[in-house]
Amino acid sequence: MSTPAPVIKIEYYSTGELYIKSWSVNKEFHREDGPAVIIYFMSGKPKVHSYMRDGKHHRVDGPSLTQWNEDGTLRREHYYRNGNRHRADGPAVIVYEPNGDITNLYYRDDVQLDASAFADLVPDTPEWALTYEIL
Repeated sequence: MSTPAPVIKIEYYSTGELYIKSWSVNKEFHREDGPAVIIYFMSGKPKVHSYMRDGKHHRVDGPSLTQWNEDGTLRREHYYRNGNRHRADGPAVIVYEPNGDITNLYYRDDVQLDASAFADLVPDTPEWALTYEIL
């Protein structure tokens, strides 16, 4: 059985600028080859990219949810796997504060870990950097 073709929805601000593009399959946000939801500022710059499969945040090769400020600087990055906050090789939530501070939150399978507990889970051998596979 093949996956049905996605429904692509495009919405505009009342002033005519592009607001949102979304892809869905069976009434759930879903896209295999890019973000399933893209939200734009009125200026046309991206505000949010949300990668989703079967209605759940999911991406294996980068953040599944990215938010920007209107000036184009990063605001937040969230890593999800099958709808759960998860990242095997770094923080699953990164918040870029306006003052330049960066807040890192670590999750494995939607369970939050403090930085030291996360570090204990990450092998520190040189081979790890070449062979560890993100699920």
